[in-house]
Amino acid sequence: MKIISLNIRGSGLDDKDKLKLNWFKRLCNREKPNFLALQETKCQNFPEFWIEKFWGNLDYKYCCKKAKGNSGGLLMVWDPNLFVTNHIVERGTFIAIKGNWKSVGEELVLINVYGPQNDEGKKQMWKDLKEVMNYDEALWMIFGDFNEVRFASERKNTFFFIENRAKWFNDFIKDCNLLDIPLGGRLYTRISDNGHKFSKLDRFLISENVLQKWPNLNAVVLDKKYTDHCPIMLQEGNIDFGPKPIKVFDEWIKHKDAQSIVEKAWSMEVKGWRHDVIFREKLKNVKMELKKWYSTSQCKLKGEIEELTKKVIDWELKAEVSNLSDIDLLAWNTDRDKLFQKEKNQTENVKTKSKVQMGIRR
Repeated sequence: MKIISLNIRGSGLDDKDKLKLNWFKRLCNREKPNFLALQETKCQNFPEFWIEKFWGNLDYKYCCKKAKGNSGGLLMVWDPNLFVTNHIVERGTFIAIKGNWKSVGEELVLINVYGPQNDEGKKQMWKDLKEVMNYDEALWMIFGDFNEVRFASERKNTFFFIENRAKWFNDFIKDCNLLDIPLGGRLYTRISDNGHKFSKLDRFLISENVLQKWPNLNAVVLDKKYTDHCPIMLQEGNIDFGPKPIKVFDEWIKHKDAQSIVEKAWSMEVKGWRHDVIFREKLKNVKMELKKWYSTSQCKLKGEIEELTKKVIDWELKAEVSNLSDIDLLAWNTDRDKLFQKEKNQTENVKTKSKVQMGIRR
């Protein structure tokens, strides 16, 4: 079992959000979850190609709750080979799907939550969740963005802790006999856009009988990008990010250095007397020189991105435990802007397989 939950803060369907969608696709490709829960999709409909892009294949089922205007919206996607649904309940702030997780052979209910911000909405959400949970003794998993914290320590640099709201949250957990899975990796799951305010708004709640079926469950906060919330992941066993994929592309003709690389490769001496063989060998030289050039430039760019990513993460972790000065905040924002620009450049540099490669095959 591997579940990823994220307040995605918009679907990523717009051109301006392509970086976010590509980042989320890479996250799913790396972690290979068998269940996804998204909040704040801001979508009325979900095109099949959009889900297929980040899910990675056509073998999936999904359900969704439409956004109201440009706010809200929920999406749940799962592997039908592992989880078979038989009932779906949709309420104002959540979607609950009931089914059978084949490896355990018992009924499991998974609930994706996007909590409201006002008092009346919060009271109604806790009431609706209790009503849904009262109907049987299934295994329960509730996750998402609750838009609420349990304790004052779960907020930093903000006075927006309201004791009554936290009490409603804690009473709900107690009344429903739920366990709050500790999150590793980070103290908080939401960071404001200005990098100053921190909150733990996202979490996994499970019923006690879930641990009888999955005794080694653990949860971790993953690093974020292009959204103010971090993804949270629940899985059985140890976290294993797996090997990093290596991809090679052969055409970057529009790059300013490409022409000189091609001219240099084409001028290399090739032995032989058959014109078709000489032509083929020259194309091979062009291909190899382009690959060599691209590998060097991309390694440099990749190194710069990794270094900036580490700096941004270090700033976030430092800000979690101490107040940053205005100079530190400026440095943080500068590093973050540089990172986004270099990732944009990296995305623009990656092209489809080249006509050069196709010509060589011929």
